[in-house]
Amino acid sequence: MLANLALKATLNIPTCMHVEDSGFFSNSPEIRNLERQTGLSVDTMANRLISDEERIQLGAAVLRVLHTPGHTPGSCCFQVAGHLFTGVPLFVGDAGRTDLKGGSLERLIWSIETKLLGLANNTRIWPGHEYGNRPNSTMGREKKENPYITDFILDP
Repeated sequence: MLANLALKATLNIPTCMHVEDSGFFSNSPEIRNLERQTGLSVDTMANRLISDEERIQLGAAVLRVLHTPGHTPGSCCFQVAGHLFTGVPLFVGDAGRTDLKGGSLERLIWSIETKLLGLANNTRIWPGHEYGNRPNSTMGREKKENPYITDFILDP
């Protein structure tokens, strides 16, 4: 929710948040510390609360909400037309951190296994952070190379 106030004002757009994160972004000391560290204001109020499997109309596109807790209780991925915008739960060759308030490695692995692993191999993955030579990937490549999938799920 960092910079959402500026984005909403500049682009005149609403923001969405999964219902399970609505308590996460409260007026807590952690949020105030994050604001001091980044110099950005945290917008604790979303215009719309969303849920798993909800559909969001965005112009001609329809986004499918996949609730993927683990990074935070309300982490989500968004699927549209053969693409998956993973945000933080799944990166190229990695996965998001789970040490934030409400985070859980067990829930993150569960989310990847139950929500993402069944997607088509040609689904293009677009993570929220770029940490290497490849800014995106495919589910097929991640099933073969991502240690969070190969080590924690496919070969326990």
